Amino acid sequence: RTDPTLPSPHTIEVNGHSTGDVSFYEQVNLAEASVGCNGADSAIDELAFQSLQKNVKLPSNSWNWNYNGKTAVCMTWLDADDGNVVIKTLRLLSTTRLSFHLGGKVISLPDANGTYRDYDELSGFIKTLDRRNVCKGIANSLVVNVTGKFAISRDGDVSRSSRCSSLSNENSELCTACSKALRYIRKRSAIKKNGGISKRKLAVKNQKIRRMK
Repeated sequence: RTDPTLPSPHTIEVNGHSTGDVSFYEQVNLAEASVGCNGADSAIDELAFQSLQKNVKLPSNSWNWNYNGKTAVCMTWLDADDGNVVIKTLRLLSTTRLSFHLGGKVISLPDANGTYRDYDELSGFIKTLDRRNVCKGIANSLVVNVTGKFAISRDGDVSRSSRCSSLSNENSELCTACSKALRYIRKRSAIKKNGGISKRKLAVKNQKIRRMK
């Protein structure tokens, strides 16, 4: 029997969207789900997941949402150079906490600290993930007796900086750490070719020789 003291079903708006004819309790739950990622940390329930699907903008149809009753996952996949399929994932652990994954490995994104504030920020994170590919690493043939400030290790057919983020920068095949390591390797190679003299020192030496002439 319906309690006559409760409001009767009617249409309300939550964040500018009409909820249709729903009960009082459903109205409250839907309102909480719609603003969940702006409020206190809580588990993602079915209504919160539906709100995520509705409000988070995806960059393409290749991105898909999944929900296991506890966490929400938005994922896509890409074809790697070795023929394998690599999955890029944004995993929402709660209404304020998240993590990023590439091929099952936890990765980091610039300006991300493991939390999110609103739907727009989630949309931005997914857009960043979409634009970046797998870091291709450095050809093993280039890595010969590399020592110094960069720790480099082999990863199959390529080598990587120990700080490789696994995700390339935009408009690049390498992540920031591997890009810096590659520049360091090339600089050392150039010095060795010049008999251990850097380009700057070699230029100064050649200038002195020209003056002597």
